Amino acid sequence: MNDFTHLLEDPSRKVTLLGMALNVVLIFLKLWGGMVGHSTALIADGLHSISDLFSDFLVLWGLKIGEKGPDTDHHFGHGKIETIATMGIGILVVATGIGIGIKAASRIPGGSSVQPEFLVIIVALVSLATKEAFFHYTRITGERFNRPLLISNAWHHRSDALSSLVVLVGAATIRLKPEWGFMDFYAAILVSILIIKSGSSIFIEATKDIVDTAPDPELCRRIEEVTKATEGVVELQDIKIRRSGRYVLVYLEIGVKPAITVSEAAKIAEKLEQNIKDNLQEAFEVSVNVKPAGSPTIKC
Repeated sequence: MNDFTHLLEDPSRKVTLLGMALNVVLIFLKLWGGMVGHSTALIADGLHSISDLFSDFLVLWGLKIGEKGPDTDHHFGHGKIETIATMGIGILVVATGIGIGIKAASRIPGGSSVQPEFLVIIVALVSLATKEAFFHYTRITGERFNRPLLISNAWHHRSDALSSLVVLVGAATIRLKPEWGFMDFYAAILVSILIIKSGSSIFIEATKDIVDTAPDPELCRRIEEVTKATEGVVELQDIKIRRSGRYVLVYLEIGVKPAITVSEAAKIAEKLEQNIKDNLQEAFEVSVNVKPAGSPTIKC
């Protein structure tokens, strides 16, 4: 009980656990609504919610492991675990989308059609409203606490909301035009395309961190401002930044007056490291190399 209370005290885990509870409810609601209401698209949407539930488990695992600090085997901490979990979410979403699309497309050649009941519209509307709300709740929490893994999961919620929107529009259209019953299968295919697109975006963004893609220029600008404001720093000669999950590792080369002592240069470097950590919450490690001013510079 105490462990569960502790989980709820952590905003990142709390929003994920609440999302899991919502997904469990929506899975049963959509699958039941799809079968009773005769909607292939809503059943496909229910399968999408199952992938959401698996992604929530991945998020909890990534949050737990990613928070571990450095050890003898991982000198730079475990931040990349969060990135790997994010990639896993992307792969899971894409696989779900492909499976839904193949199943829906296989129904089209037979010329079959369905007539969704009004229940389908109600279920899709409930899913759309709750999933869109959880998209904003999860995204805001992720941005507030700098958790890219949460932000990726938020977009998974958004993809589910979009899927429900497609189901809603498709079911409403067929209710108005019963002869368009075949549209339910095309709606399911459109759902699968939206899911695949969402999963691909999540995977690609995570891959950028794995291959140490250059960060947002705004991050470089903030570090440059702190560096130039640090007493004793004459110039910033080089700056390299790489991400490790929600953290960043910063490597700097600065120029100082050539006449100062090694001890004075070391104090300037230590002060700069502390200033960056104080002003950049996500800075996990800052390494400063000191050179005489006037050396060639490299832009971030």
